[in-house]
Amino acid sequence: MKRTAVTSVRESAPRRNRRAPPEIPQPLRKVYVEICNHLAETGRFHETDERLVRLYLLALHEAEQARTQVAADGMLVAGSGGQMKSHPLISVANQARLTAAKLATVLGLGPYARQRMAGAVEAVAKAEQPKDPWSDAAKVPAKRDSRTGPRLDA
Repeated sequence: MKRTAVTSVRESAPRRNRRAPPEIPQPLRKVYVEICNHLAETGRFHETDERLVRLYLLALHEAEQARTQVAADGMLVAGSGGQMKSHPLISVANQARLTAAKLATVLGLGPYARQRMAGAVEAVAKAEQPKDPWSDAAKVPAKRDSRTGPRLDA
């Protein structure tokens, strides 16, 4: 059997004794295992995707830490000249959320991402099928009016 990206993902068996790496914060370790097991059970996970899951959870944790600090300090902080400016961690939280959203899409963790992944798998499977050489023979060219040029069957 020819190995492709699709078949190698499907051949990857779920691992039930999966453990979260030590850099994952304690509150997110259970989520790490749940995501990896869910993706493996649905056939959309390869062992190399563990790094993406780890980065996704670290981005979520970073966004939450920044949000907590902004909530404690307030949305505005005093600048160097005493003027009020927006908290610098707001941009950190926003960037971490964007990163997490992109990684969630790559991993197929949302409904839209799952739909796109299903379409991509179908497209790859269709591309791997040999093309029928007679499929184009049934196509008949459209008739044209010799004086005006428009199609008569339109």
